[in-house]
Amino acid sequence: MSRFDLNMDDFREGIMKATYPYHPTMPSMDLRMRQASLLVEEIGEYMAAARNGDFVEMIDALADIIVYAEQGFREMGLDAQPFMEMVHQSNMSKANGHRDAGGKWIKPTDGTYVPPDIPAILLSHYGTEEIPK
Repeated sequence: MSRFDLNMDDFREGIMKATYPYHPTMPSMDLRMRQASLLVEEIGEYMAAARNGDFVEMIDALADIIVYAEQGFREMGLDAQPFMEMVHQSNMSKANGHRDAGGKWIKPTDGTYVPPDIPAILLSHYGTEEIPK
């Protein structure tokens, strides 16, 4: 657990009195939609700050996006770290790809790309490959 994780716990559990499941759990529809709305709001704030060249507000919005994403993992009963590591490894397997006209890095077609295996993380860290419904 990182220092950032501990600070998240202090705020969410200490101040907001939030509790989290300790196993993979599908949050309620209300919780999922609230989480999505918070992320969309912060992305909008980032877009406005980027459009205005407001460096400080860009940093604030990016930090809030990370906080809300971490909160989403916790509300699903998950530790973000192993999933982030796997996605990073998958992204690194895109080395033989290319940029499209919009600047997005496109996966290679030469068989070197390895998609993230989310069920493998669920099995290795939580003892199940079952995807909560």
